[in-house]
Amino acid sequence: MVVSLGCAEDNARTAQMGIWLPPKWHRLREHLQNAIDSKSIPVFIHTSNDSELLAEGIYHIMCREGNICVLCANFTYRTHLKKASDVRDKDARIPDPLAMYSPMPAKGAATPSRCISDDSEDDWTLQSMANKPAILFLIFTKDDVINSSAEMLRHQVNTNVRLLRALYPEIKLLVVMHGIRLYALHGCSSQGEAEFSQYGSQGPLIHSGALDDLICSLMVEHQVDTIEAEDDVELAKFMVNASASVELCFHRKSAMNFKVKPQGNRIQELPILTNTWITQLMQIPEVGKDAATAIALAYNTPAEIMESVAKAPEEFIQSLRNLPIGSKATRKLGIAVAKRVAALYSYNTKPDERVLDIKKTPTV
Repeated sequence: MVVSLGCAEDNARTAQMGIWLPPKWHRLREHLQNAIDSKSIPVFIHTSNDSELLAEGIYHIMCREGNICVLCANFTYRTHLKKASDVRDKDARIPDPLAMYSPMPAKGAATPSRCISDDSEDDWTLQSMANKPAILFLIFTKDDVINSSAEMLRHQVNTNVRLLRALYPEIKLLVVMHGIRLYALHGCSSQGEAEFSQYGSQGPLIHSGALDDLICSLMVEHQVDTIEAEDDVELAKFMVNASASVELCFHRKSAMNFKVKPQGNRIQELPILTNTWITQLMQIPEVGKDAATAIALAYNTPAEIMESVAKAPEEFIQSLRNLPIGSKATRKLGIAVAKRVAALYSYNTKPDERVLDIKKTPTV
């Protein structure tokens, strides 16, 4: 059975998603439909594979395991981070342009014919049906703990993760803990069962500490994220949100959203002593890098600050408070930081006094 939502027939150039549910999780269909209606995104809900839209291998594993839901798209799903990483790798492997003019290229050097091909066109190719797997949801419930144990759950999770990683390394994998946190805390799987839990007398078979260890091991050992859902409604909402995120990855990222700050000319880099002086100034509370750089450029050494404070502390504070900071020079250093710097480099500052405790203007 297929439920289509928000998919117009004449909108062939629109990204579409499909969610395949195994028989055990057909109960999510109504919750998914409600979540999709509120989001108004193009999603198909599949409860069977009669038309063989999904690859037979992954559909067989999904039905055999019973706890795997598949989110598909009608394009190749790659995150913006993955695309940027691939571009950097491709640029790193581009050969030297001068190498093509060399009659005898060095051994092992790349030639123009070995340049990596641009596969970006495949990322923007839309199919008529959403049957390219993008995300696998590996779902575990409290029944997996009750029917076995916490150790068996850990073993089962790791085994399934390794299997799916080996079979489908290019597909993103998410582990879902469905109601396990509530069971670990209260011996139930929903808020309504908290007072009438039949497991409350003997206590839960898994505790929050063991669950946290399992989640951390998945992240550290397998680089797999874990999602915790209290009930079917929350799980359905998360799947729909994931579908919306996959749809966003189809569109090219606008250059107006993120602007890289210019790194500046390397020839104009500050001397080592100046950088050391900036680092020392940054140890003062509430003095950031921009403020420390502005102070270091105005006063090249600590001795210059000490001489200025000893000569005229009030004038030093007034000049320092109006010191412009930042790349656009739209901010001022401020009176509080100026007094703090003056107090630190004053001759009459006591060694046991803290800079933050000094409120008065230093005197000579």
